[in-house]
Amino acid sequence: MKKSTKCAIAATGVVSIIAVTKLTKKGIEKTTESVNRLKYKLLVKDKLQDNQNLLDIVDDLDDEELKTMVGVFERLETEPADSHIDSLKSKLGSIKAQVKS
Repeated sequence: MKKSTKCAIAATGVVSIIAVTKLTKKGIEKTTESVNRLKYKLLVKDKLQDNQNLLDIVDDLDDEELKTMVGVFERLETEPADSHIDSLKSKLGSIKAQVKS
């Protein structure tokens, strides 16, 4: 076999490996994004009585914002809402005090 043929076969192999790796990464990213969108929709339907406004928002969110929203819903699911409400009230109280002064 000629040296040029061997080089061509090696180059084709390297290019193929690179292409498969990139396609696999894109596939994983797309699958993760689809799973996050589905999680978000299921959480909205389950926890927020199928709020149509929140379901419409999912189409406008990018992947990072979607991860954040799913994380928020999952935290609300595992932690009692009373602690979040108390924390929010105290933060609002401190903001009011800053605005008044």
